[in-house]
Amino acid sequence: MVINMKYYVITIASIFIALGIGIFIGFNINSDDLYLSQQQIIVDTLEEKFSEMNIEKESFSKQIEELMIENEKNTTFIDKIYTEIIKNKLNGLNVGIIITSEDYYYQDIRLTLEKSGANVPAEFQFKNKIFNISQEKIEEINARFDLKLNNKDELLSTINQEIVYFFTFGKKRTILDFLLDENYIKFSGNVLSVESQPIHFVVIAGGGLTEDKRIETLDIDIIRRCLQNAIPVVGVERHDVGYSYMPHYQQMNISTIDNVNKPMGRISLISVLGGEMGHFGEKEHADRLIPFYLDE
Repeated sequence: MVINMKYYVITIASIFIALGIGIFIGFNINSDDLYLSQQQIIVDTLEEKFSEMNIEKESFSKQIEELMIENEKNTTFIDKIYTEIIKNKLNGLNVGIIITSEDYYYQDIRLTLEKSGANVPAEFQFKNKIFNISQEKIEEINARFDLKLNNKDELLSTINQEIVYFFTFGKKRTILDFLLDENYIKFSGNVLSVESQPIHFVVIAGGGLTEDKRIETLDIDIIRRCLQNAIPVVGVERHDVGYSYMPHYQQMNISTIDNVNKPMGRISLISVLGGEMGHFGEKEHADRLIPFYLDE
């Protein structure tokens, strides 16, 4: 009897173990099915999102293409009417140009002014060589012209004085000729034209690669000297300069254009030389894109 009961208990236990194993296996099978089902849902969702993103990408690409086409049309239109807008706007005006470094291309300013009817009898450009002049060379200049210049900044101040004197009186003194011959400064123009008719306006073109103190000893000093001699000044720079001079120019209460390398900027330049005042361009310090009568 005891033996039969023992086998009975073992049999019952075996049945429960078998049931447990069956439940465990069945649960795992169901879990695998559930896991696969959830994975399939995730995959389906990702595929749907990917499809939506592709549709959005195609839409954005189409919009960008349309905007590029529209921009090309606008640029072509501006280029076509640009010459007509500035034509004969500055007839009889004598404009001097001062480019304060070789870091950026500004030679097209003269072409713009000449297209507008202005005369450009004098254009000066400071060569980067002048900013690296040795103290030995400064002493040589002192001895040659009986000067007492202590450093490069004082030499720059002297050059500024000579250029503004030339713009005011039409006379190019010997120290300026020497610096031109030594290729510290570049000059293009017609000296006799400046002698016969004074400069009515000066365009100063600046902008640095990085922030520097050159603007105070060069650009601002030139502007101050011109204004003291009753020569109005407009300050310009390219839209792509690394360090903008516009805030410094504006402190001198002169009009400025920060995108003179673009058609709209060149139109603004002609408008300012024609009598408009303000700060025009695309940067944060500009008041407007273009003079008001063109922007209505």
